[in-house]
Amino acid sequence: MSVEWLIALLPFLLLAACPLVMIWMMRGMGGRSADGEAKASEADVAEIARLRGRLARLEKDPSRSKDETATTR
Repeated sequence: MSVEWLIALLPFLLLAACPLVMIWMMRGMGGRSADGEAKASEADVAEIARLRGRLARLEKDPSRSKDETATTR
């Protein structure tokens, strides 16, 4: 194949790449729903509940924030 053929096919190859890249990106979103939010696993739900409880405690007593950050992770 000569260089002229490659140059002539280049616009069509670029045009074909757009839908292929879109399909690839959509597959990468795999576990996401139509509104863009990821589906939460049971571990995620438990972690969110734990963090909400911690936030509620910190909102009641902000002076505990240094103690709580030292004991987490």
